[in-house]
This record gives sequence, structure tokens and C-alpha cells, in this order.
Amino acid sequence: MKSNPERIPVIVGVADIKQRSIEKLSDALEPLDLLVQVISEALIDAGGGLRGADIDAFRVVRQLSWSYRDLAGNLSQRMGSPLARTFNGPVGGESPLRLLVDAASDIAAGRHRVSVVCGAEALRSRALYGAAGISPPWSDLDPQARLPEAEDFVSELAARYGLAMPVDVYPLYENALRAHWGQSFEESQHESGQIGSAMSRVAAANPASWSGKHMEAAAVVTPSVDNRSVCFPYQKFMVANLAVNQGAAVVMTSLAHARELGISDDQLVYVWGGAGAHEPKDFLARDRFDHAPGMAAVLRHTLARHGLSSTDVNLHELYSCFPCVPKMARRILNLSADAVLTQAGGLTFFGGPGNNYMTHGVTAMVRAMRAGAGDCGLLYGNGEYVTKHHAAILARTPPPIGVRVCNDDLQAEVEREYGPVPLLLDEYVGPAKIETFQVAFDPKGQPDRGTVIARTPEGQRVVARVTEAEPEILAWLVSGSDEPVGRNGVVYAHTDGWLHFAFAQPKVLPEPVVTFEMHGEHVAVITLNREKQRNAINGDVARLLAQYVDRVDRDPAIRVAILTGAGSAAFCAGADLSSAGGHRANEVVVGRKHFAGFVNAKRLKPWIAAVRGLALGGGTELALACDLVVAGQSATFGLPEVQRSLIAAAGGLYRLPRTVPQRAAMELILTGDCISAARALELYLVNQVVADDGVLDAALAMASRVAAAAPKAVQESVLIARRSLEQDDQLLVDGGVAIGRVLATEDFREGMAAFMQKRKPVWKGK
Repeated sequence: MKSNPERIPVIVGVADIKQRSIEKLSDALEPLDLLVQVISEALIDAGGGLRGADIDAFRVVRQLSWSYRDLAGNLSQRMGSPLARTFNGPVGGESPLRLLVDAASDIAAGRHRVSVVCGAEALRSRALYGAAGISPPWSDLDPQARLPEAEDFVSELAARYGLAMPVDVYPLYENALRAHWGQSFEESQHESGQIGSAMSRVAAANPASWSGKHMEAAAVVTPSVDNRSVCFPYQKFMVANLAVNQGAAVVMTSLAHARELGISDDQLVYVWGGAGAHEPKDFLARDRFDHAPGMAAVLRHTLARHGLSSTDVNLHELYSCFPCVPKMARRILNLSADAVLTQAGGLTFFGGPGNNYMTHGVTAMVRAMRAGAGDCGLLYGNGEYVTKHHAAILARTPPPIGVRVCNDDLQAEVEREYGPVPLLLDEYVGPAKIETFQVAFDPKGQPDRGTVIARTPEGQRVVARVTEAEPEILAWLVSGSDEPVGRNGVVYAHTDGWLHFAFAQPKVLPEPVVTFEMHGEHVAVITLNREKQRNAINGDVARLLAQYVDRVDRDPAIRVAILTGAGSAAFCAGADLSSAGGHRANEVVVGRKHFAGFVNAKRLKPWIAAVRGLALGGGTELALACDLVVAGQSATFGLPEVQRSLIAAAGGLYRLPRTVPQRAAMELILTGDCISAARALELYLVNQVVADDGVLDAALAMASRVAAAAPKAVQESVLIARRSLEQDDQLLVDGGVAIGRVLATEDFREGMAAFMQKRKPVWKGK
């Protein structure tokens, strides 16, 4: 039966935009402005006199640059079509194709007449504002927006072991695939270099690309000053480039309407349909790291359900955030090693505008078809951590069948392709074999820390770290001389709170940076154990303290916990400023628990701070985060951050005014002055002051009184009481934004230098 032109979706207009040259911040466009411009250009490209008011559906790819309350709604207003239906897309690099097929389905069903799929990022502009210490004056900021955290995207266990960002996770697949395919390290890197070089050649010919430069294969994979090592085996030019200002738009309508508008057939590209599926969201709960059943099913079914084979397709756009993705996809499609896998230029050399790259892939493929480069194209997008997959077919001819969308039934097939998922162990000590691994590099290009996914002799899965405690293993993992996957070793419990992987159990381990012990049946004492560093918080302390917070909550026998510091000189001197400017500075923040893994933890039980000596900066903030405070006579409290061009963003700025009188709080916050234990008692900052040698005993006595009360009643009481005082989620977000502005100033760098050089800082106020 002949297709009804009213029900055949076609792409009639496309456009790309980039803003690379920014002479002054006021010239930096926000994402909404980029979208308005690029849609206007796509309407012009369509011809036929289409206007913004003609659009009755806007599908907008989720962007990362700015937290709008309703970006799609704002866009419809700006384009003069306030009654149009609007859709703000989900997170994921596959989402532009999902939105494209959804738009085609709605046109085929007669629900919409003119639809736009679009997206834009202004991540480069956002970075420039951040470097200037200024918040962008952009529109419609969502006041409820908060900064994303690792636990928003990955499991707590994955985040704990440094597997939080895509650049941390994709190497797990890359390394497992190399071993599975029987490639040497050199062979695998050569393939990655070939793919990157070929994509760079396409990007160099695409005026919409960000870098537009061609690189030879060897240069793509070889470390250099400009091509630093990121995460083994990836260099900078092997991964997506997010620091871009780019946007794209696709205008769609029905074939009948296009002809009514007088748009020529040479302008039209048909959307045939597509398919989507996903892997288990938690990548640690997948069966293996050397295949992606969801990817395979999506690619094969997208072709099969449209009566196509891989040889019928002559144009491809395969997602390329990391080399392992197009490597897997080209094998599924039986494409040769020298096949052209992109029309836009790839996420490195074209640019990786957040979730929106595949919209640019669509615009590039449409132009290629119009130019006669091919008549049938396959686009494949990938989202999150090899998690979400979507593909679509574009062609120069109408589909032989209606728009085909296959998701739900396909997902059941994907799940059948999975083998048994190994049991994931939180705790394990014993022999283990490397299943896969990754190693991150520091800014100087040296291997810094690695994460090993290993299997026990029983086939269970365990996650372990390799750190500076095992330098020879780090060096071997990145040497490329032997294949680490399949190598036997041992997992052992290190005193830094991580499980570690090594070839043999170390004979001697250092003292733990945080200790945990029970006093009686119901009281836990957690001690910051870096006496020589005045118990300052570094990443190891924060991570281990976060684990002990969870342990206290999980153990029904524990009714109250005491937090104290080793020695008499300091309870806690705050963050370890000796590393505050380094690449590990953010490790003192542990997900939603925030600074030290403690200050914003949603703890279920009462905590008592037992303070001797200095409790400055973060030390005071730890005490403020506790429910009760016992102090020794020598204890000193204060928030001296402003004296070092910092702010007390770990709770001090909002907890101190809720704890002591307002004027006293403002004096301490704005001057950075310190106060004695006696003054702290006068201000009710502490509950009790005792002799220094009696602080822990006094805290234990107070804890025993709390523990003697009804446990459930105490828990419910402390939770309700804290809620009345806290409600700090938005304040924490505001503090995070504010500290970001401060860290971008010259005064911050001067403050750190003066602190390290033990001199008085010279402030410039900028």
C-alpha cells in the first residue's frame, strides 16, 4: 500500500552554531541564546518560509551549562510559539536520536506538523565565568538546582573507588576488550589512533567543528605536552572535548507539508525510525566488561526491522566519546578498520557538547546526503557508562514501512543475552584475578591511582585500589609490556580504608588515618589519627570517616558515637592545605556527605565531638556538625578561612549563626578570629569544658547518659531536632558555588602561597 505523504516524516532544515571567539565575558552567549540562533538558521535552511511561530513541538536535549527551570518552555516563548508542546530531554548521549525518532513518530501519527529537535552547550563560556570568579548573568536559573554528585550517577561503592566520571569507567571496557580480542597494547592503541585520525580528517573538513585539525594516528595516541595522559590507555585527544560552545537544530515536518511549502525534494531527508535499549545502570552489576548486549541488539534490530543489512548503509555516525565505543560498534556491524565512522568528526575533534553531539551527527549526515555522499545512513548514540543505546536510520527515500520504534520488546532480548552477574563483595581479603582495570594520571602525566576489578576464586567480583603504596604495580599496569587482565594477585585491607590489589600481601602497613573502637556495648569512638599533621583532613581521612559514619548507622548495637582527634595539640586543623591546590583537593569532599565525609552526612544517631587543642576551619565545622561538644581547657575554635582567601563552605557559614548569637557569629566569620574554650562555652558553642586530660572521659560519660535512654526515641528525637536546625541543602549548593568563585581568584593563590611560605598575604581584592 502506498504511504500517505501526510504521515511521512522528513527533515527539511538543519543548522549548527559555535561561539569560539569570545573577547569579553559579556559576549558569551548562554545556551538559550545559542538555541534561538541555531533554530532560526535551520528554518532559513529549510526554505519554504517557515517561521518560529509555525513550530508546534520543541524537543530540547538536556544541557549541562546552566540549570534552567524550563529551557524548552523558554525556547518556545522566544521563538514566538508559546502554545507549542515542549519536551526537556533526559540525560544521555543517545537522547538526541531518541528525541528525533519520537518527533518522527508524532509527525507520522499526525500529532505535530512542524517539530524541532535541538540542543546547545556553553561549557566554554561557563568555564570563563568561573575563571573570573563570576556567576553567569543568564536567565531562568532554577533556585532548587544543586550541584551534581557522584552518587547521582553511580553506586556508592563505585564512587568510593574513584569510578565516578566517564573517563574513569570507559577504560574498564577498553582494557577488557583488548584482552578479549587478543590484541597487544600496541595493536589496540594503533586501532584507536586510526579511528581518531580518520575522525579528525572529517572534522577538519566540517566548518561546524570545534578544533578542525587533522592529526596522524600516532600523534593521537602518543603522550606529549599537548596530549597528556588522562586515564590509561587514553590520552587527551582520545576522549571527548567538553569545553565547547556549540549548538545544533533539526527541523522536521511531513512530506505533504514540505511540498505545500514548496521545499524541493533535494532538500529532504527521511527519518525511517530506530531502536533503543540499555544495560544495567550499575556497571558493577553487569556480567562482563568485554561486550555490550544492548548496543549489539540496538544496532542489529535497527537494521533488520527496516529490511537492511550493514552493506546497505553507506553513511555512519558512531558515537565516539571514547575509542572502545566505536570499536565495539564497528565489529557488531562488520565494518572494516578503515571505515569512515563519522560524518561530523567525532566527540574529540568536532567537539563533545555534553549530551548533544548526536544532534550534530544528524545535521552532518543530512548535509552529506544532500551532497550525494550516500543515500542511507545509520546513527548510533551511547549514554552514561556504555549504559543507554539508541540508533536511527536516515535515508534519501521514503521508508518502505512506517516509522518503526522498537524499545520494550528489544530490552527483554538484551537481558537474555546477559550471562550470570557475579556477586559483588563490599569486603574481601584473599587471592583474586584481574578482570579489568583503570589507572588515572596526575597533571604531570604520572600514574597516580588505579582501580582494579577482580574476581575471587569462587567467581565473585571485588573492587580494589592501587595507590602510591604499590608504585611498582601502578607502573606495570601502564607499561603496556604485559597484559594485566587475567593476572593473579591478592586483595588486602589497607589502613587507608580501601581494599588494595597487589601481587602479595604487604608485611607491614602504616597506622590507619582514622581509628574505630567500641567503649562498652553501645558507644563507638572514632579518632582522627594524623597527629603529626594536626589531624588535618585529606582524602584518606574523609573516605575512611565516611565509612565509619555508615558503620555507626548500620550497627544496631551502637547508640552514640564520639569523634575526637589523636594527641592533645589538635582536634582537627581543618583541610590539609598542603594539598589544597593539588589535583586531589576535591577528595576531602565525599559525595553527599560533603567535607570529611561527615559534615552533611544524614546520620541516624547522635555524635559527640571531644575536642582538645586546635579546632580551626574544618575542625570547627566538624564540631558544629556534631550534636554535642565537650572541650578541653586548651581547645581553640575559629573559622580563619577568610584570612586565607577561602570561605567556611563546609557548614560553618550557616551552622555557626544557628548555634551562637548572630553578632558573635558574624564577628568570627568575617574576621577569622579564634576563641578559647571558655568563650566558646559562654556562647553555647560547646556543652562542657573540662581539663584536657579528661575530655574523652567526659565525652564517654555524656555518651553513656545518651545511650541509657530509649534508642529509638533518641534516634527519632535527634533526626527531628536536626531537621529544625538544618534544612541546609540549598545553602550547601550556594556554598559550593561561592567557594568555586573564591578559588578562581588571584587572592586564593596568594593565600595558599603565603600559608605555605609562612608569611603575611598581600591581598589584591581580585
